[in-house]
Amino acid sequence: MCDKTLELASFCSGPDIFPNFTKMLKEIENKFKGKQILLLSVSEYLRLSIRHELRQDRAQIPALWQRQQNASSKTRIIIPMLYCQELWDRVMPEMDERQLDYAWTLESIPQANAAVRLEVYSQDFINVLPNDKAVQGMREWLFNWNDHLGRVDGKHKVITSLWKHAENITSAIETLVISNVFEYITSALKDGNILKKEWGTDEEWLSLIPSIIPGVCISKVIENILNVRTFDPLALLAQWSMMTGPQRWLVWLWYRINSRDDYYSYAIKQNSSYLDVEKMLSYSIFDVVSKHPEWIEQRTKAMSALKIAETGAEYFKRVDSLPLMETRLSLLTCATHSEKTHAIKTISEWLRKDADIKAVSACVTDKFPLLSQYLTTSSDAYSSELRDYYSWYRKHKVMNILPNNSVDKVQTVSLDSFSSRYSVLKQIENLDATVLWVDAMGAEWLPLLMRCIIKYCTIGTVITQKVVQSILPTETCYNKQWENMDIEYAKLDKLDNLAHKGMPDDKDYFSCIAHQLNEIENVAKTAATLLEEYNYVAITADHGTSRIAALAFHNLLGISAPSGSQVRSHGRYCEINRPFKLNDIIPGTLSVTINDCNFIVFGTHEHYVQSGNAAGKNDADHAHVGEVHGGATPEEVLVPVIILKRKTPIQKLVASILKHTVYRDKGAATVEIEFNKPVAKLSVIASGINGVCSPSKGGTLWSLLFEEIETQSYVLQLEADGKILDEQQSFSVKAKGIIRNDDMFGGL
Repeated sequence: MCDKTLELASFCSGPDIFPNFTKMLKEIENKFKGKQILLLSVSEYLRLSIRHELRQDRAQIPALWQRQQNASSKTRIIIPMLYCQELWDRVMPEMDERQLDYAWTLESIPQANAAVRLEVYSQDFINVLPNDKAVQGMREWLFNWNDHLGRVDGKHKVITSLWKHAENITSAIETLVISNVFEYITSALKDGNILKKEWGTDEEWLSLIPSIIPGVCISKVIENILNVRTFDPLALLAQWSMMTGPQRWLVWLWYRINSRDDYYSYAIKQNSSYLDVEKMLSYSIFDVVSKHPEWIEQRTKAMSALKIAETGAEYFKRVDSLPLMETRLSLLTCATHSEKTHAIKTISEWLRKDADIKAVSACVTDKFPLLSQYLTTSSDAYSSELRDYYSWYRKHKVMNILPNNSVDKVQTVSLDSFSSRYSVLKQIENLDATVLWVDAMGAEWLPLLMRCIIKYCTIGTVITQKVVQSILPTETCYNKQWENMDIEYAKLDKLDNLAHKGMPDDKDYFSCIAHQLNEIENVAKTAATLLEEYNYVAITADHGTSRIAALAFHNLLGISAPSGSQVRSHGRYCEINRPFKLNDIIPGTLSVTINDCNFIVFGTHEHYVQSGNAAGKNDADHAHVGEVHGGATPEEVLVPVIILKRKTPIQKLVASILKHTVYRDKGAATVEIEFNKPVAKLSVIASGINGVCSPSKGGTLWSLLFEEIETQSYVLQLEADGKILDEQQSFSVKAKGIIRNDDMFGGL
């Protein structure tokens, strides 16, 4: 039996520092001289320090073994070493024959039966290995290694900054040095050999370690981390904007190791990093579209899942490089304004090549329904001549060219058959109605507007749909009928602003058309909102506009105006402050007199000579915004009137005072008022005095308390649920009790 047991770990001056043998020997000399000392953990020290011990300038074991002491000394240090024969022989290749008797070797377990492995990790693993499975530092391992030997799996992990001093050793106790994170992962996984280190950074590989299950495939590890049962690219791309960098890397890594015959796999594999995934999903289609046209749909779904915003000029340049217009359109999702604009530009170019407008429209039916419907939808309110004319006009508006037959085409439509706007609107003048006036919305928009009304105005039904005439000249100042009708109205000016100026920072003509289409949809949405408040909603316009007349302003020679006239609106009409003369009225013009003012208005797309800029440049590459009005072409003078009626009428709120005479008590009086339907919020004023409102009976009955009120008559002003009631309600306040005359002589 030994007198003293010493732990080598006790002589480590820090958590991750080799033990100091010199310090240990001094302590033995000073405290345990003449004793038998059992020194533990030397074999574990040697296992972790073999390279350190093989260096003569650093080795500590040779000095301990070869230490000379007095022959009479009885101090003995006994060092048990477990499965360390090979390491010992390397450190002490030759032994003094006098020491041979002091080294004993016990029979070891055959190497083939080795079931214990010591895994030595670098500090890179300190934050990823579970604390309950990995020992931190040299000192803790030397203290506790014996307690770990009973682990069921036979594997022991120690994390130490001294890992470089250990070696991989195959013996009954196997030692495996794991300093490289990537090597660890590849060795642990079932298919780790398929991974390449350059596919990830050290930090990215390191992030996998907590989820690594030895013997499991890397694909399964990735799916576990991403919390998916099956790898669905669209579901993952839909979450892309919310994913962290490491999560996006895992999606990219999954595709590096898994091959699928689809666009997602092809595009993502083109990336050298997950940082380029969005760009590659967008652009890779150009390399394979001729071979795999079926991948266009997959690319479209990927863009939709990613919710990619504006697509830049670089992408549109690639689109325009493709020979087939159908393919170009198929690569535009039309999910953004810029893509819608480019789709309109592409269709304009295609129509200029005599493409069939229905075939063109079919290419954008699903992705850009507003444009498709604008190009091909007609209206029951159109005559056959008007149907033909507007189909022609809308086509050439999108083509952005001045057709040679414009004069002949205009003359196919007679304006005499169209009613006045007021003759249709007057039917709702005395009803619970409002009129939505849309500045510059000609009858060209009627079919598209009806489609949008059907979609959004579900609580109403269309009772009137007509094409009517506005007043000539077709300027707003002559068409302000909302000022002359006893009916509420709302006005939208954006369509007119777009026609003349486009958006403040965007003067592109095709972009303007995209905004116009959106504004027509907005008109329907606004009408739907008004139907929440009114039983009838009429939609009409003051006038329309003409793109063809704007193009003609730049491409046709102007006609000299009559002497003494003032030319207006880019030559669309002139004003003559004198009686008409016989030669003032030329073919293609109409004469109009309003309030003793004489006007000559063009009924064709021609114009009087006038300076200005109606439509800027006129070519497909530099198409500038610009439409004009003032004339009498169908697109300028004809406007729609649509009247909507609520399917379920709104019950108008009616208030009734229960007692019109109330009595004052202590300077205050209470008035009770009853409504025909519940009111959630009420405020009242009686001749400047605010009342305190208290509801009952579910909000149909309200008590109105007026403090410091005088004995007189009052008119109530009621505001219920944010709306002021028009009907006046009045009540009188009287004093309580009998008025006495204290003068017994009657004042005599």
